[in-house]
Amino acid sequence: VDLLCDPKKSLHKQRVNYVSKVNPTKLLDEAFNHICQWHPIGNRIDQVKWAKFSRKMKFLPNMANAKHEVDMAFFRQSSKQESKKLDFEGYVAVIKEISIMQFPHLDSLVSNF
Repeated sequence: VDLLCDPKKSLHKQRVNYVSKVNPTKLLDEAFNHICQWHPIGNRIDQVKWAKFSRKMKFLPNMANAKHEVDMAFFRQSSKQESKKLDFEGYVAVIKEISIMQFPHLDSLVSNF
């Protein structure tokens, strides 16, 4: 069987061989902390930071009303928080919700994460 990026046949390290070994929680944590460092610096994600992040990420590219769906995912999770800002758990919940919208056939995989 030929691998798309067989490490033994690659001249340079392939990103796909590295990323598959990284814990997804580490990636989410890095992204969350990076977003929190945007002005104003804090330890939660507010609506302005979320809007900037979601515009950059271009979530749900094949969905007709994607911006609304992404904003509502944020709203559903942030309304559970007293400050109306996402902590790390809320951020992960929004990313899960968006992931399930984009890839419904992976619902069980995403839900168990």
